[in-house]
Amino acid sequence: MTWLLVIGLAGAAFAFAAFAFRLPRSLWATLGTALVLGLAGFALQARTDLAGAPARAHAQDAQLGSALI
Repeated sequence: MTWLLVIGLAGAAFAFAAFAFRLPRSLWATLGTALVLGLAGFALQARTDLAGAPARAHAQDAQLGSALI
């Protein structure tokens, strides 16, 4: 389901860039290539099935922060 959202956002970005900025038709292929390469990078690196969790600070880092105050 995430892929539909990502592809929809890429389509919206293409439409916005092509029409709002009035790009010449000869640059549409370049814009599309850049967006597809971005989607390929997302496909290789994204882990949408993992929940986000903040990392906890180490005890040593907390002591260093209190020494600077």
